[in-house]
Amino acid sequence: MDTFNNFLQGTVTLFSDPINILIFLGGVIGGMLFGAIPGVSMLTLAAILLPFTAHLSPEQGIMLFSVIYCTGVYGGAITAILFNIPGAPENAPTAFDGYPMTQNGQAGKAVGAAVMCSALGGVVSTIIMMAATARPKNTSAKISGGPKAEMAQSAMGAVAAIMMMVDTTPPSAEHMTAAPTALPAWPFCVIG
Repeated sequence: MDTFNNFLQGTVTLFSDPINILIFLGGVIGGMLFGAIPGVSMLTLAAILLPFTAHLSPEQGIMLFSVIYCTGVYGGAITAILFNIPGAPENAPTAFDGYPMTQNGQAGKAVGAAVMCSALGGVVSTIIMMAATARPKNTSAKISGGPKAEMAQSAMGAVAAIMMMVDTTPPSAEHMTAAPTALPAWPFCVIG
């Protein structure tokens, strides 16, 4: 119930301040435009706006970047559906089904489906994230154990990142005499 109250308080904070609404609308428009332009992604807009967010509150900065990301992903679907050119890399699968619908005269239906799926996926994932990160008031999100535990967790994260970059395919017959292959990375990815 506390999570729901926090959600309502955040919503009231968003819509009670005109500056927050302006930041929200600017993020929506900018994210959609930059997401729709192939070769220029919403990450480009985030990099451009990063120095200007130094004067924003943390809540406003997080809101701005979240809105840019969400609308940028949707904006890339528009060009993927209409022109078979994904605006962002994550919109490549949208082009597989959306562009043939455009060729059949169903462009509006394809864009509508992209809007509905994007909105539904965003709402469901936000609810899951809110439920998964909710914690009772008497617990702490801090790593217990002090600096040593934090360093150990950071080291395991670095090991996991390095292991994921290493080729973990099984060796073929001609490579059996070469150096042994690296350990699979998945056991290290679940630690932490």
